[in-house]
Amino acid sequence: AVVAAMWGHVGEVRVQEQGCGCLYNLSRHPVCSHEIGEVGGIAIIVSAMKRHPLEEKVQERGCWALGGLTGYVDNQEIIAASEGIGAIIFAMATHPSAEGVQGQGCAALCSIGLHTANCARVGVEGGVQAVVAAINGHKRDGLVQAAGCAALATLSLHNGDNVGMIHRGGGGPPAGRARG
Repeated sequence: AVVAAMWGHVGEVRVQEQGCGCLYNLSRHPVCSHEIGEVGGIAIIVSAMKRHPLEEKVQERGCWALGGLTGYVDNQEIIAASEGIGAIIFAMATHPSAEGVQGQGCAALCSIGLHTANCARVGVEGGVQAVVAAINGHKRDGLVQAAGCAALATLSLHNGDNVGMIHRGGGGPPAGRARG
């Protein structure tokens, strides 16, 4: 019903915002998460984010929902195929001062990065830079800091290219400071 309502009212910001929030809540249940991916829920979340790029709450809840849907492994591939990674990164770039978008974007990229192929794709699409920018831009927000650090930890786990981007982007140890 939620996915159908969102498809039926793609131009209605409030429907998209509330629909993304509801899909996140449903994603916390494994059976629902699987079904959301199968019935086009990921596609409508990405569509909502693309159709309403300046709506902060749609972006925040879209990131939140996409991150929540990664609990079902097949959804991670659907998110990538549906351009969800790019939608998250674009949301973060479009709303750099919005803590909610930055925190949920970092959390979503962290979860999506657990899938090996997506980990590399997040780096290639600019996700590492987006996370480093979120951390640097929200130094006083503990939630953004925690989600950002978790994202960088995940994105650097098995991907040397991402490690290099993190280090060059200021996400690694400060130059000249002793390590260890």
